[in-house]
Order: sequence, then structure tokens, then C-alpha cells
Amino acid sequence: PLARLALNTGMRRGEVLALRWSDIDRQANVIRVTDSKNGTARNIPLNEGAQLALREALGFKHVQSGSPYVFCNGEGRPYVRIYTSWNNAIRRAGLQDKGYTFHSLRHTFASRLANRGISLHMIGKLLGHKSERMTRRYAHLSPDVLHEAVSLLDQKGTERAPGVAL
Repeated sequence: PLARLALNTGMRRGEVLALRWSDIDRQANVIRVTDSKNGTARNIPLNEGAQLALREALGFKHVQSGSPYVFCNGEGRPYVRIYTSWNNAIRRAGLQDKGYTFHSLRHTFASRLANRGISLHMIGKLLGHKSERMTRRYAHLSPDVLHEAVSLLDQKGTERAPGVAL
């Protein structure tokens, strides 16, 4: 659930680990990140994948014991390190030689949005970036999307430049 939430919200590892149930506004369907790396608070809308991750987290016994943290240990304290769990999950998925880190989920979030045509401005707002330059480092377009973009020129109504023959 922790990785699923990060993948569907673009939250930083520290933001996910510090997440409290009180940070989730179920009425507005957003997570309120108040203590971000750059010091700027932001609201992150919850999609179905993020909602599923939160429902899964609700099923853990230590969460049911009343901890204010969404992801916590058996004593109700937030996790500090997740390296072993992350590395085990990466190994089980057969991705150990790919160099994936937890932060890769944040890049994947941004790239998936960019590949669906979401503006860099909007992606930057969701990630909590102050500059578009930083967002460009995160949002990678796939070759398929680039091919799709130029194929738009093949659509009806596209004209050739006068005197140009191919």
C-alpha cells in the first residue's frame, strides 16, 4: 500500500512515511501535505489507486490499534527506514538489477501524467515543485507518446508546405 500510494500521488518517501490519518480529507478527497521538502503545503487529489492503498493500509492490525500514522510499526510509530522492505519487493518483482529506488515512483508518477498530456505546470503543482525546470527532470515522455504526437500531423486537414514534394 505504501508504494501504491506513492505511485498514485507522487509523494516523497518522507511525506508518505509521515502521513497521518488526519492529513486525509475524505470530504474533499485529498491528502494535505503540510510539511514538504520545499516548505510549501499542497493538496494532492486521491485517485482510485490512492484510495485503494489507503483502504489496504486500514486493514493492518497496528493501524486498527489507533495509531495516527497511516504507515507505522507494531507500536504505532511511523516507519523511518523501509530499505529492506523496498529491496525485498524489488527482488520479488524481478527488478533488482534495474536500479529502482523508492524515489523512482515519484518519477513514474510524473512521467505517466506527462505521457497522458498533462501540462508540466500541473505536474509541478502535484509534485510540489517551485520551478518548471525541476518538473522537466521528472516527466519523461515515452517513445510511443512522441510517435503519437507526430502522427497528429497525418490527420485530415494537415497541409503540406507549398512546393514541397516528398
